[in-house]
Amino acid sequence: MAHARQRRQSVGGGSKGARSLCTSGRVQNAEGVQERNPTQESVSWAINASDSARAAGSQITRQQEETHTMSKKLFIGAVPLLVTAAFAVLPMAAQAAEPQWKSNGALLKEGVRKPTVTWGTLELKSALGIVKCHNVDAGWIENPKGTVAGEKPGIGATENFIPFFFPCEAPGCPGEIKVIGEGLSTTVPGTSFLAPESWWPTELEREGEIIRAKSGETKTSPTKKVLVRIQCNIGTEDAVNTVYEGTNFPQQENGASAAKPAFAEFGAGSGGLVSKEFGGSETIGKDKVMGYEEQEVLGAQ
Repeated sequence: MAHARQRRQSVGGGSKGARSLCTSGRVQNAEGVQERNPTQESVSWAINASDSARAAGSQITRQQEETHTMSKKLFIGAVPLLVTAAFAVLPMAAQAAEPQWKSNGALLKEGVRKPTVTWGTLELKSALGIVKCHNVDAGWIENPKGTVAGEKPGIGATENFIPFFFPCEAPGCPGEIKVIGEGLSTTVPGTSFLAPESWWPTELEREGEIIRAKSGETKTSPTKKVLVRIQCNIGTEDAVNTVYEGTNFPQQENGASAAKPAFAEFGAGSGGLVSKEFGGSETIGKDKVMGYEEQEVLGAQ
């Protein structure tokens, strides 16, 4: 019994010497000396490491976001330069090259003039009233050198403008109405040769999706205007004698066949000639055109 009690006391006494866990992460032995608690320190390290990892991860995320934002800014800033560079290397044909003449579906050879014949019915409306004429014209078209490369537009000319079939109609004229094209087929004095540029010049112009055949004051002949004199003769007197001058911009439409030839359509956007006495005017109607020699089907592109 005594031996048992002694054993229990030894066990109880041993409890005093046992290590007790401190909240500080250390243990205290029987002599009151604090020792390191490896288990608690491991937990604390794990917690600190986790916090550090989260902090480092947050910093990396912020750096990634800043890098991504900077990349977007650099990309957006580079877009205009990329677009400019792309357009700089595009071929001329892709950048709305100057329009050119065609004959029977193929581009005219550079520097070769093709004779043309034009006919139609046109009306000139102004303060003078309406003057209506059936007319036939002679002229030519050409793609100057450099045209196929898109550097220069197709050009042309009207050398003769002649009303035909019936006299021109002008309800406002009580006498005889006359319409005369001026500055055309002028010969050099004393010869049968035409004077230089004795015609109304024509030049193709691109306007969005359409092509216009500008007549008068072109880039190649900036001082040459379309000139149309209108006279109203009563007996031997001229009740009216005025000149309409300037530029027309008819829309050029392609031909499909000899039965459906190309034509220039006068209307909205076609401009108008101006008279000093009667002011501005509007030209309305269509002028058909084809090759003179072989009735070639013409067009522009």
